[in-house]
Amino acid sequence: MEINRVLDRGSHLLIPYQETTDITISSKKFDDFDIVGLENNRTGKYGGCLNIIKYLSGGNLRIRAIKSSDDSFIITYKNNGSKDKVVINGEEIEINLDDTTISLTIDDEIKMQIHIISNDEMIDQEVIKEIEAKNEELITQNSSLKKQYEKLKQENEQLVKDNEQLKQDYQILKAQNETIIKENENYKKDIKELNETFNQNQSQNDLLQKQFDGTLRHYGITKDVFEEYKEENNSQKIKDILNNIQTELKEAEDLLKEYIEKKQKQVNQIRQKIKPE
Repeated sequence: MEINRVLDRGSHLLIPYQETTDITISSKKFDDFDIVGLENNRTGKYGGCLNIIKYLSGGNLRIRAIKSSDDSFIITYKNNGSKDKVVINGEEIEINLDDTTISLTIDDEIKMQIHIISNDEMIDQEVIKEIEAKNEELITQNSSLKKQYEKLKQENEQLVKDNEQLKQDYQILKAQNETIIKENENYKKDIKELNETFNQNQSQNDLLQKQFDGTLRHYGITKDVFEEYKEENNSQKIKDILNNIQTELKEAEDLLKEYIEKKQKQVNQIRQKIKPE
């Protein structure tokens, strides 16, 4: 089995263990040439570290770090009976799992270290169980999130419907409000006309009063004398003048009263229709 995969900084690769497993490792170049992985051992410009964990009881090979260069190279791990070997670019190097560090030099330029982790340092099966439990927890959370999503989706659809209804209600109220505003403007015009008519009638009434006063002056009668003759009824001439004037005033007053009553009814009707803006 051959696995070709580019590992990013800090990534882990877990592969099944076989007697021969070819792993092509390509490291991405970083400007600072930092070590990629958990260890921080480096030698020279291309220094790096490759941590290999062999699970003697389960059979897994775990790559935890790679060197920080642009070069790609093949590492093959072999277990031939009691011998453990690492083959790098065709060069077979025998290793001892009891050793903790093996230094390698490739092509007299690329220097790296392989750190062998003993059985005591291997990842316990409990870690795998924790990962599986975490995975189950994530599945449960995902199911719960799906239910929440469906609920929120339904609520959102209902909100969209409510919003459409509100839009329709708004348009209806807007049209009604515009109608009321137009009616109020018409009522304002009517009230203005009534006020102008009232003022005209008041002016006409004042004019009649001035004409009456002028008539008295024409006959050389002062208001005091007029009131005196009016009370004593001693002058038939004054009586006639008074009667004529009173008749004219009464007719004008009746006409004015009738007009005002008619307009007052219109005003009352308008006031009942007017709504506050």
